[in-house]
Amino acid sequence: MLEEEKNIFPPTRGVNFLPQQQPVEQGLDFMLSHFTEPLWPRNVSTAATRNGQKVVHDRDRAILFYQGALRADCKLACYPNFDFLDPKTPTSRPKPTHLYIDLDLATFAGDDRHKLDHALKCTLRNIKRNLGGARPTVLWSGGGYHIHQPLDPAAVPIYEELPEFKRYKEPSVQFMRYAERVLTAGRADQNHCISFRSCMARIPGSVNSKYTGVLSEVEIV
Repeated sequence: MLEEEKNIFPPTRGVNFLPQQQPVEQGLDFMLSHFTEPLWPRNVSTAATRNGQKVVHDRDRAILFYQGALRADCKLACYPNFDFLDPKTPTSRPKPTHLYIDLDLATFAGDDRHKLDHALKCTLRNIKRNLGGARPTVLWSGGGYHIHQPLDPAAVPIYEELPEFKRYKEPSVQFMRYAERVLTAGRADQNHCISFRSCMARIPGSVNSKYTGVLSEVEIV
């Protein structure tokens, strides 16, 4: 299936780089550059919301949430909040245009960075081979790697509208999960059960407070 979808990523996407220690505002703009219109409304979450998702309708409102949380656990939805979009527009229908892959250190005995790095190299090689040379963005989350690969919305179908997928439940969501399994050769975080609503990306320049006693800044690899 992935071989058939080899040309569904935007060919202009290349190596993404942002110097470390950038403010969370620049991290937000960096992540927004991966997404297609409409960019808003979109959900955010922070440590101050206890990871509960809040819908925001513009960039400034998102930044207020991040500043209010003092950069702690700042996340942004990879997909717009479809409930707030005009149902008459084509963009109101969920389409899997963004792959979000999670490689967690805990999957590899918790402290085996060598195995984690090897899994990243294998995943990037699989993405390059199966998606026509794609080079995704890789973030260090403090406890693993988050891989983001945009797909071309003009080439990606809405799987629910294809007759051959009618017998499946949420085939677009299943495609995202299938892609993560295949591209990582089964090494992805088993708890990363992605969907349109749960696809929340950490913001570069924010702080991950998930790990007790340690504050790790989210960085672009």
